[in-house]
Amino acid sequence: MSILHDTLAKYIESKDGDPEVKAWALKTLEKEIIDEIVNQKANEITQALKDKKQEMLKAERQAEIARKIKEAGRAFWAVVVLGLTVGLLGNQLTEMITRVKEFFNSFWGVTLLCIAGFGFVVYMIFKHEYLGPAGEMIEKFVKESMKNDE
Repeated sequence: MSILHDTLAKYIESKDGDPEVKAWALKTLEKEIIDEIVNQKANEITQALKDKKQEMLKAERQAEIARKIKEAGRAFWAVVVLGLTVGLLGNQLTEMITRVKEFFNSFWGVTLLCIAGFGFVVYMIFKHEYLGPAGEMIEKFVKESMKNDE
């Protein structure tokens, strides 16, 4: 038998009383002690699982915050570079348009053509750098939401 059973049996044998009552007391005490130990261990396991889950959630939150900070920094520098580039390009195009207008004696058709060309180039850059990735992100989001709905 088990150490618990043997210990309880020795303890109960040392006491005076009816053998039937001793047998009942042995079974009852053994069951109560085992139930108490099982409950304590179950509570310890439950608490350990809760602690582990909280640690995992904390680690996930920290990783998400680090990722967002990194993305924000990347976005900041992209905006700075894009702003400087557009500003410099705008200045250069203004200078070029002025030179073309002087060459053609203020002919508005050439001016409009230059502006249209500049607008087209800016649109293509915007489409490639922002609209393309945004479209991919939207498609990914839609696919994931459809997958989750199933």
